[in-house]
Amino acid sequence: MSDTCMENILKVQDDHCQDPNAIPLTQEEISNLVFKKKSGIIKGLGMRPSSSLVTTASSNSSVEYIQRLENEIIELKEARARDQEARARDQEARAKQEEVQKNILNFLRSKVYDDALTYEGGSTSS
Repeated sequence: MSDTCMENILKVQDDHCQDPNAIPLTQEEISNLVFKKKSGIIKGLGMRPSSSLVTTASSNSSVEYIQRLENEIIELKEARARDQEARARDQEARAKQEEVQKNILNFLRSKVYDDALTYEGGSTSS
C-alpha cells in the first residue's frame, strides 16, 4: 500500500474521530471512503456481488414487508367492522329486551289495578 493511501486512511479516521461521540469506522467503511466504490471489482478479490442483486433482494423484502403491513391493516379494519356489527346487534337485543320488560311491567300494573278495582268493587257491593 502506498504512503498516499495510508495517509488518506489515517486522515479519514482522524476526521471521523474528531467527534467525541463518533463510533469507530470499520475497515470496510474506511475502504469505501478512501478508495470510493468501483465497478464491481475489488482489487485482489475479483468480482463482488452485484449491487443490483442486493437492491433487488432488499426491494423484494421491502415489498413483502409492505404487503404484510397492508394485510394487517385490512385484517384490523375487518375486525373493527365485526366489532361494530356485534355492538349494533347487542344494542338492538338490549332495546328489544327493554321493550319486553316494559310490556310485562305494564301488563302487571294493569292486572294489579284491575284486581284492586275488582276487590274494592266486590267489598263495596256487599
